[in-house]
Amino acid sequence: MFWPLDRGQEILEAWSRWTATVPEEITSIGRLLRLPSLPHIPDRLRGRSFVVIEAAFTGTAMSGTEMLAALRAHRPEIDTFAMVPVSALDQLHMDPPRPVPGIGDGALLSELPPEAIDALISTAGSSSRSPLFSVELRHLGGAMNRPPHRHGALAALDAAFALFAVGMAHNPDMENAVNRHLASVLGALSPWDSGRRALNFAARPTDPHTVHSAETLERLRAVKTAYDPDNMFHAGAPIPPARHTAP
Repeated sequence: MFWPLDRGQEILEAWSRWTATVPEEITSIGRLLRLPSLPHIPDRLRGRSFVVIEAAFTGTAMSGTEMLAALRAHRPEIDTFAMVPVSALDQLHMDPPRPVPGIGDGALLSELPPEAIDALISTAGSSSRSPLFSVELRHLGGAMNRPPHRHGALAALDAAFALFAVGMAHNPDMENAVNRHLASVLGALSPWDSGRRALNFAARPTDPHTVHSAETLERLRAVKTAYDPDNMFHAGAPIPPARHTAP
């Protein structure tokens, strides 16, 4: 569902309240979206700015319609919700069809009170002159919060929402503007920052201690030392191999 960006405060607050009422089978995103004037973007969206609610629900059409009623009561300008095959989900987020130069960063938020939405709107809303293409709040919880019995290095995401912001950076001036505004958004939401990071949304170098526990880091360092002692492979949250000492 799409509304003009100047309704960002109203819609994100309504969405935040709505997320507390829905079952685990539905996951959703509230985002502030500034679309460029590019040929592949539909005419009714091209060059415009919106507040958008996206959601996916593994249930019946009737149940989905009932759950969406509270959001539809805000009379979106565009409403594309429908039953779709799983193969159509890769189009839901409207990512560019080809790679584009961009810079992004994010955080895991412990909660999303109205004050946090105020802070987000002040730095990325309709009057902010933000250069960011998308500023997203992803509702977590459910299975993502519950460590399974057997799991890999990351068992769960212990947070209520994931924040991710990204801007296009076709030249150094754009890159500088995006970096400055990323810092503004993250700073504005820092009171609700859990101090943890999700690697999926860490598009810049990230301290691995904000991703993994100390025990997990030691296990990962042992694997790195055994299979990549020369540190050939690098990642956004680097885990260096342990130093070998002479016997």
